[in-house]
Amino acid sequence: MIVSFPPELADDVHEALRGQAQFEGEVTYDPATATAKRVRLRGVSPPVPLPFDAEAFWTPVSTQDLAAAQGVSPAALDGPMVHLSDEEWDDVADALAQLDG
Repeated sequence: MIVSFPPELADDVHEALRGQAQFEGEVTYDPATATAKRVRLRGVSPPVPLPFDAEAFWTPVSTQDLAAAQGVSPAALDGPMVHLSDEEWDDVADALAQLDG
């Protein structure tokens, strides 16, 4: 992918690559591969602050800890969530096969 920007943005771009930033510009996509082929930057600015603690958002938390923090119990998945007859399972398999082809 080609990324281009005017020389006056060089310091801002290099600084932004070391942390979080908001970029303004144009992206050219290849419709055949749905991938970005070129990015033309017009501006770099600090990121918009999130309305919550972003560091805490990315901190791994167990299901049990999340449930306890919300005062609920984790869902118990000790059995099937759907009870279908063999005929109903066949119907589901047929419907999925039709979607595939």
